[in-house]
Amino acid sequence: MALSKSLRKGQIPVVCELCDGGNKIEYKCLDCEVLMCSKCKGKVHSRFKNASDHKVKNIEELGQYEEIDTFNFSDVKCLEHSNQVCCVYCMTCKKVICVKCVTKVHNGHTFIDEEELEDKKKVIRSGQKKVDRSVNDLSSTLDKVQEIKDQEDAKFRQTKQDIVSHREALKNEVDQYADNLVKNLEQTWKSNSRVIGAEQSKIDKKFTNLQTDSNSIKSVITSKDFVKFFDDFDKLAISLSKDEPLSILEFSLLGRFVPGKITHLNFGSMENGENFKVQHPKIEFKVAQQFTTKLKNVHLIESCSDGTLWISDNTSKKIQHIKFNKDDIEVMLGLDIQVFGMVVMNACNNLLIVAAGETRLKIVNSTTGQITDSNYDVQPYTSQALPECVHITNDHRVIVGVRRGKTKGAVIVMSQDGRHLAKYEEDSNKEQLFTCPGDITSTKNGYICVIDVVDSDHGRVMVLGKEGENKQVYTGHPKTNDKEKLFLPENLLTTPADNIVITDICTGTLHILNCEGNYIGYYNANDIGIIYPCSLALSTEGHMHIGCSNKRESPETLKAKLYELEYSGF
Repeated sequence: MALSKSLRKGQIPVVCELCDGGNKIEYKCLDCEVLMCSKCKGKVHSRFKNASDHKVKNIEELGQYEEIDTFNFSDVKCLEHSNQVCCVYCMTCKKVICVKCVTKVHNGHTFIDEEELEDKKKVIRSGQKKVDRSVNDLSSTLDKVQEIKDQEDAKFRQTKQDIVSHREALKNEVDQYADNLVKNLEQTWKSNSRVIGAEQSKIDKKFTNLQTDSNSIKSVITSKDFVKFFDDFDKLAISLSKDEPLSILEFSLLGRFVPGKITHLNFGSMENGENFKVQHPKIEFKVAQQFTTKLKNVHLIESCSDGTLWISDNTSKKIQHIKFNKDDIEVMLGLDIQVFGMVVMNACNNLLIVAAGETRLKIVNSTTGQITDSNYDVQPYTSQALPECVHITNDHRVIVGVRRGKTKGAVIVMSQDGRHLAKYEEDSNKEQLFTCPGDITSTKNGYICVIDVVDSDHGRVMVLGKEGENKQVYTGHPKTNDKEKLFLPENLLTTPADNIVITDICTGTLHILNCEGNYIGYYNANDIGIIYPCSLALSTEGHMHIGCSNKRESPETLKAKLYELEYSGF
């Protein structure tokens, strides 16, 4: 760990490691990794074995250094010539050598000098700074999220208590209101009951009297005692002449209970809280493994289900089926053929290729290397068309990008048996869609993404909808592409999360789009030491393979790098 980090970390004062005097440290030996005071530097450390060759730095000076300790070829003595210091690194032999070694043993090899070493150090330092910034940003975000969580937890408890308390208070009010309703109801009912009872008594008395009169009348009428008839007649006449009206009942009838509707208006509701936006994870790539291939360029990569890869060098007209042995690559099958596009067909890892000058796609047997014709031919499209790239969708459709002449291209969709299902050549305005399709992928929502090579200096990514309509055109990002650094997409793939990754070979940038072709972000592969990223493939480990190319003028001994990357943030 660098000294500047060590000094920032703790609360405990750092003291000299060579004495018990508790003296303040002023120096560090980079060879011994020892912190010391000025007194021990001269009297104690100087007695260490080979101390005269050690690098001792003032800690104030170290504080200005990069986090990565510096080193140079000249710090190393040549193993072959003890009186010489090393000056270059031999890429061919993978060792540091001196100037004598260059002329006597390593003539014609590929070297890295100290200037190139410094460039690579800058890349590493830049990456370290970027990582540190990301760590600090994430740490601050984490602290903020934790603070928000604590606040939300406390707010949850308080709000829940408020709701429960309000419910109890409302219940008490409802109980009291209901009690009052019942009390008033009982009073009205009792009052009505008294009135009704009294009226019932009156009616019963009148009813009895009328019944008596009725019986008397019947007795008189049916009697043959004329004396009694005439004696009682006067009494009955007086009684019958009375017309007593019925009593008018007057009292308040009981009403019915109409329940009110309980809503948030008479109970309360939750108002919206403030939005807290957490920054999405930054797009990051990390080199998990690095390999040196046997090819000068890796223009195309295809991943097999068993973890092996097919790689292609279009310049040297070679394809190889390779596997990994720890840190090395073993070529299981090599063929001399120029291919412009390729895709693994099945679990047998057979390869469907676009061979130069052929209208019909070919099949390469992964075991024997035998090349045979496939069912897929673009000839019915036009006699002048040549395929340029190929892709197989999850539902086993074969999509081929074709070029007709120098400025006209199209995309043909075929069934598994080779029948032509669709052809996309023009948009709804009859405008030409493609100049020259360079690579194809598809997404789970049925969209087709095509690299269109406009000319040798720049290109674009076309995103077609399910019916072939032009949904999106991506021409790079202003932060990475301008008039001097044009967008030149070389290869693309679809991730398991249905995002699209594109290599921009000129700027060393990886562009990321979502499944509809909208921009998500970008990442400069140069920041992790990847130069000229060219081809892409998914790894069986859930990682990503990136194959690189080299400059045309590079020596044939300089072989292309192949990386396995961990990625996050999309």
